[in-house]
Amino acid sequence: MELRIKLVPNSHKNEFAGWEDHPDFGRHLKVRITERAVNGRANQAAIKFIAKKLGVPKTTVKLVKGHITRLKILQVPDAAKLPK
Repeated sequence: MELRIKLVPNSHKNEFAGWEDHPDFGRHLKVRITERAVNGRANQAAIKFIAKKLGVPKTTVKLVKGHITRLKILQVPDAAKLPK
């Protein structure tokens, strides 16, 4: 399944910050990560955090689009339970 997120690096803590709507990107989950956006570290931290919160192995969460932007599309297993 496709999961759209807005990644906010360099935050005070790792957390899901709720769902938002974007006119061009659509409905997405705002994800705050403590890691800085340097050399892809924030992306890797986000994948690890999201996999843990969804209860799936991190190898099953793939960054499909948005390697260098805040708006990202991830591929996650269909069995993953998304936050409300």
